[in-house]
Amino acid sequence: MDKKHDINELMTFDTSVWKYGPCEGKRLGWHWIFKSLFDKCWTQFQASLQTVDWTKKQTAQSLFNAPNWQSMKFGMRIAIGRVLRYFVDNGWLPLVVLNPKATGTKHYGWIGG
Repeated sequence: MDKKHDINELMTFDTSVWKYGPCEGKRLGWHWIFKSLFDKCWTQFQASLQTVDWTKKQTAQSLFNAPNWQSMKFGMRIAIGRVLRYFVDNGWLPLVVLNPKATGTKHYGWIGG
């Protein structure tokens, strides 16, 4: 990607009222994802695009590149995967899903690679 975009330029967020008050985020299917996670994922994915080994299939884990991935809550890891898929499906990252019908971990490759 030549130009780095701010995630707020690419998408709009909704406001919802939760137990602790109003919050910003987006509903992906039945799942509410907070804006703060979209922001963190966007930063992490942008940074890792240049450093991962594109001769291998990549996953949300390898692209998010968090050393504490295994100790993160399971729901958080699933949410990160959903956000990555959302970015790829909207064409905001130069990636393609290599196994789109898989029910588990999705694999990603560089477009044109």
